[in-house]
Amino acid sequence: MRYFIVLLILSISLSPRIPLPIQIPLREFDLRIEDLIIVLLFCILLIRSLRKDSIYLSSLFKPASVYFNIACITSVIALIVLPLDEARTVSYLVKEIEYFVLFLVVINFVRTKSQLHLALRTLMIAGFINMLWVGYQIVVDKKMPLLVISAGNLYERPTLLASYGPTLIGEASPFATGTFFMVMFLLATLYLLFVRWKWTYAILSGAFLISLILSASRSSIFGAFIGLAIFISLNRKKIQKPLVIAVSVVILFILFSTFSIAGNMFSTERVLDKAKFENSLYVRQQDIWMPLLPKAGERFIFGWGKGSIGFLPELTAETNSLGESRFGDEAHNNYLKLLLETGIFGLLAFLWLLYRIIDLVLSAWRQATDSISKVISSLALVVTIAMTIGALVQDVFKPVVSNELWWLLIGLTVVDWRINARLNRENAYHTAT
Repeated sequence: MRYFIVLLILSISLSPRIPLPIQIPLREFDLRIEDLIIVLLFCILLIRSLRKDSIYLSSLFKPASVYFNIACITSVIALIVLPLDEARTVSYLVKEIEYFVLFLVVINFVRTKSQLHLALRTLMIAGFINMLWVGYQIVVDKKMPLLVISAGNLYERPTLLASYGPTLIGEASPFATGTFFMVMFLLATLYLLFVRWKWTYAILSGAFLISLILSASRSSIFGAFIGLAIFISLNRKKIQKPLVIAVSVVILFILFSTFSIAGNMFSTERVLDKAKFENSLYVRQQDIWMPLLPKAGERFIFGWGKGSIGFLPELTAETNSLGESRFGDEAHNNYLKLLLETGIFGLLAFLWLLYRIIDLVLSAWRQATDSISKVISSLALVVTIAMTIGALVQDVFKPVVSNELWWLLIGLTVVDWRINARLNRENAYHTAT
């Protein structure tokens, strides 16, 4: 089981969507390789628990359980009183629960510093492989995933393969691509800050940054820079080269954003054009948030249920010929989405879970002493900050690749925190004796 983390990370980073012949209204049902790995490992955990090998749940289990229970109860109520589709609602619920199951798998199967080293190296390799695919797309002036499996006669969103720039090997979503390269950019940059100054990491950091910018995912780009800025300000007395890194990042951003690469393939102006940025915020405010906010008040306690946005007539804006909502199944604000789907108690429970995650990551970051611990806890902290901020303008806690990476990082941070706590206790014991 030592190398399961390698398979898990590679499948998250490279696996394509595999459509299954399961009909769900206005939603595709995709299987990914990591789904099979997660289910298999979770079954092994359950079997172990029957043999009295306890499952470590962590301090996040209680708030997560409260949130999932509220989400289930409110969705069941919505299914009873509203014309929601059972399969659609269950698919949304199960996917969210799977993210936390991934977290449980990581904290129970990764147990040593060597496995943590292996996880970070695998993550960097996966990033490098996807970066090579970005380079290939630049050369051939074409943007599309390498691994695409057709859905045949099954439902498939018209925008499923749409992207603003280069894609990942198995995923076209701009936000997933942006989040992935945001994590890679931050990982390489943190290696520069905490492990050692090495031109390999500097080059990788720059290349990952270029890939991040080309994704044109504004929430990922701005989230990365805001998160990194906050992190550097917190570490201004500890980091020796923050100015070098900050200046390098700014120079790379300006240079690469200034030049037109590969004709009109990429949408960097989407990030740089002030008018387009303001128009995007205006559209969110007037066409999405304003129509949805009153609906949140109508079912303030119990919500409309998971999968209700873009499906129920009350939560659907203008529709196209396929009956799809103009804004799909997104509220473009994850906190508004939670309020709409699970009511005020669901939103509060999720905020409690998010608070506990931030508190846990900060605790791990404060006690980190060795370089790998600093990299892992810092990466989880910056990505969490970025996603928390990005959630104000995007449904960041829904996309698969983004959330699998996030929960993976939270899990690795918990593992590292437990190892360090154990080592500290052992050192204290030896010192006392």
